Amino acid sequence: MNEHGVSWRIEDEIGYLLCGPLMARVVFAALGARLYADAWHGRRKVDGPFPTLYVMFGEQRERPARVVDQYVRGADLIATYEGTLPDNVAPQVYWRAAFDPQRTAASIELIVSAQTDLLDSRPKLWIANSAGSARWFLANQLDCSAWQELREADFEVARGSDSVNHLCLVRDEELGMSYAHMVHPSDFVSMRLKVALYAGVAESQLFPEHLEKGVIRRGRICGWFMPLENDLQTAVELARQFVNEPLPLTT
Repeated sequence: MNEHGVSWRIEDEIGYLLCGPLMARVVFAALGARLYADAWHGRRKVDGPFPTLYVMFGEQRERPARVVDQYVRGADLIATYEGTLPDNVAPQVYWRAAFDPQRTAASIELIVSAQTDLLDSRPKLWIANSAGSARWFLANQLDCSAWQELREADFEVARGSDSVNHLCLVRDEELGMSYAHMVHPSDFVSMRLKVALYAGVAESQLFPEHLEKGVIRRGRICGWFMPLENDLQTAVELARQFVNEPLPLTT
């Protein structure tokens, strides 16, 4: 993965991304931030953009927070939110894009950090991915033999179960694209996955523990956009790279 073929721009508080064959945008809102995949190789969905990778703040996933700064630095789109009551947790979100020309794969790593000036707080952030009109797959190990297709599902997995590697893949034949995502195993807490009638949502929690003043907590999730051909194998290869990479630098 590299930064070549990647460009961000900000217009009207929306971040627009070109990353290889992917056209996408990040919409910042008081309740979080959401990435929409608008086109793949110029193809667009008839029923609207493909929503992926969104962040939700607060205990009930609906705690408003005002964006106080947003800017582009290299292949990163960065947004900083003000602290919100009662915990006064100030989230910062990095959207780090890269392109793999060998696999024709676009990656967007979401790096979420939280800090507070209170002596004790609970940040509780959620990362979610959703898609409709698509086929859903899940692998609980980073091995091609572990893939299962999900037609009807509603379950939750948590740290302490058999695995912390939970790789989801959504195959969208209309776009000719597959999208895979996973929370880094060192940050995995829990995931709930609901799928029905080719529509689904995967929701993962970050930062369940108490956060002390002066401590910064950071969590990582990565999403990959790739061609349909050999998508299950490609997703496993990219996820293995993600797991083995060192924690990226942020400021």
